[in-house]
Amino acid sequence: MAVTQLVYTSRSMCAVDDTVLAAIQEVAIRHNREHDITGILMYGGGRFIQLLEGPLDDVNALYECIERDERHTDLSIVYRTVATERYFPDWSMGVVNMAHDSLEFSVRELWKELDVDRLVDAADHSDLLIELFRAFQRHVATMPLLV
Repeated sequence: MAVTQLVYTSRSMCAVDDTVLAAIQEVAIRHNREHDITGILMYGGGRFIQLLEGPLDDVNALYECIERDERHTDLSIVYRTVATERYFPDWSMGVVNMAHDSLEFSVRELWKELDVDRLVDAADHSDLLIELFRAFQRHVATMPLLV
């Protein structure tokens, strides 16, 4: 079955702490389970990167809602494709604070290598994004809320 994958970046407009990330995850899980959407939201250095996976219409509708969220700005879609399988079929929304000390070293290093500001200007970082998603697949067994 084909699944739409959409990755966007944005810049936080407010302080993001454990409480904010947990609230985002709670709402996302409820919504995404109803709409067959999975993915991961990563936060670090004032920037978000999120992967949404699911049916095209549901992913597009969710992204339109995300665009209206006043907690962030400078939204930019950096990767969109149709795939035959999901990266995170069991995660209605994993949320990760990339500054968390318990993250696998390779995941933290990939995040450092990923220049989020350049992602906004050039989609040629998709290989690095995919490598980051695969690192989460290998090193995180359950849906994370790492804050």
